[in-house]
Amino acid sequence: MKDRVVIITGGGTGIGRAAAFQFVREGARVMIVGRRAAPLQEVAALSDRILPIPADLFCKIGHRVEAGHDRKAALFLSAAVQRAQRQHRRQRRRQ
Repeated sequence: MKDRVVIITGGGTGIGRAAAFQFVREGARVMIVGRRAAPLQEVAALSDRILPIPADLFCKIGHRVEAGHDRKAALFLSAAVQRAQRQHRRQRRRQ
């Protein structure tokens, strides 16, 4: 992952936060996206390789990837996975 760009949704907390630090350890530059700016800022303050982007939709950050990086990017959808898991649990409870 050296010098790759990784985009992580839900990067301010939980699995997304942990993934951000793992990708940094592997040499990547990480863009963390989330709805709440404060957790993103807290994570970014711990590494100069992490860029916080407060946003609710991935399309809002696509232009930053294209403008700032000429390499391939990876997208880690932590927020989407967690939301899908919660929905699945609710559906199972209703059955």
